[in-house]
Amino acid sequence: MGRLFYVYERATGIFCAEILDPKTGARIASRSTGSRDRDQAVIIANDWALHGLPAPGNARRSVADTASIDEILRLVRKAPLSAADATRIVRELTTRGLVDLEARTVKKGPSSELFNEWLIKFWEYNSSAYIAERLAHGQRATKRHCQDMAGRSKEIGRLIPPGLSLGEVKRSHLVAVGLALKAKGLAPATINKDLSAATTALRWAAANEIIPMDPTRGLRSFSGKKNRRGILDPAEAKALFSSTWSDDRARVANLTSATTGIRLGEVLAIQRQDIGDDRLYVRHSYSIKDGLKSTKTGEEREVPLLPAVRSALLALDAKNLLALEKKKLTMSEADYILFSSPERFVFVGRYPDKPIDPNRILIGLRKALVSM
Repeated sequence: MGRLFYVYERATGIFCAEILDPKTGARIASRSTGSRDRDQAVIIANDWALHGLPAPGNARRSVADTASIDEILRLVRKAPLSAADATRIVRELTTRGLVDLEARTVKKGPSSELFNEWLIKFWEYNSSAYIAERLAHGQRATKRHCQDMAGRSKEIGRLIPPGLSLGEVKRSHLVAVGLALKAKGLAPATINKDLSAATTALRWAAANEIIPMDPTRGLRSFSGKKNRRGILDPAEAKALFSSTWSDDRARVANLTSATTGIRLGEVLAIQRQDIGDDRLYVRHSYSIKDGLKSTKTGEEREVPLLPAVRSALLALDAKNLLALEKKKLTMSEADYILFSSPERFVFVGRYPDKPIDPNRILIGLRKALVSM
């Protein structure tokens, strides 16, 4: 028996496997293993070569069957077929219930589903096969990201021709969507993000053989001059944090972010135990959709903490504890323990297991800028 597969690393750092026909040595399939570890990728490729390639519906298709289908496709591409020959092939597929000869479309399978409906379900965190695959390979996938992509998918659905099925989507449809978004005056980066909700889904569908071809191939991204973001100079920043804020939690949160560079979600996730003598331990992030989670990079880190900022964080925490003592008699024992533990949120909200709404911090900043 000849070699069964090759494993190679892509520019992204993820390893792919090329499965070979054991009889001819010809390449019959190329799949991403989803792993950045070569040894793990070899194990996955070996499993595919011995037990079959993943197929839609959690099924497996043997390498021999895949090679046979690949050979059929090669013959169809190269054979001198006439219109009559093509009709005979379609009729045979119709007999097996795979093709509707009258409509000339695939009758069964997810490719016959309306594209806009399929796209929304593709980004449903709890039921998406794509999300399940990413999580299984240890890759990042958050509920907040899925919610964002689902919103972009709805916008795309309004721009796609009504009644268009997944299997009928062409590159021209995606080009038309991009131009329609451009006509709305959206920034190039926004258009690319909107389109990514569809292109990511379609590439996955093509890679998993749900649709016969990838309609995103050759699709161009939008580029152009980005709107320059304003930034406060040192004098303006000093004036901002010296002014009176309507919500002191918003002031301390923005002060912490401005002096440490940590993200809003990481600010919300600060716990009392994260405040060191001269540094801040960034261990978590927080979003309303996902709750307490790892940082964006998945790694913990330490950032320098200025004495004045540390004092502001501790003062806010002390204020929370003072308010806690006043509410002690009306709280459950479990809530009191959580509020007073080292894992308590510094930017705590109404409930002990959740920080304040991030919009409170943003609104507080905007009010302070206006008053300044």
